[in-house]
Amino acid sequence: MKYKNKVLNKFIAIFVLMCFAFTGCKTYYWKMLNSVDNINNICIVSLFEEEETLLKNIDRVDYVELINDIESLKAHKYIGDPTYPSGNIFKVSFSNGEKDLISQYEPRHVYFINGELYDGTISRLCFNQKEFNELIEKWLKK
Repeated sequence: MKYKNKVLNKFIAIFVLMCFAFTGCKTYYWKMLNSVDNINNICIVSLFEEEETLLKNIDRVDYVELINDIESLKAHKYIGDPTYPSGNIFKVSFSNGEKDLISQYEPRHVYFINGELYDGTISRLCFNQKEFNELIEKWLKK
């Protein structure tokens, strides 16, 4: 019985290490769907299910700085059920109708495919909660 437990424990340990190797170790960065020149509006919204509440519109002169802040945040892949962007998020709307929804969990691009707005592919990205919340607070206060 002890031999079976040792083998099972080794298998579980190897499986956990493989999960970390494929998901938790690599660092990712968010890349905007379009260039800063194509941004129509950036705002911070509170998004829960279908309800969206505007918290702040970002001034156009701050777009480059904010995009640099967002694109410098380190992200990792998460394991678990995919979610939809929610909570306090950055909503970047582009002049062609596409948008980026940047949330702590599951940021995504919303773009056109064959003339129809597509809700984006699952990114499985998550940002560090403290760093993401600090960035939201920085821009809410600015």
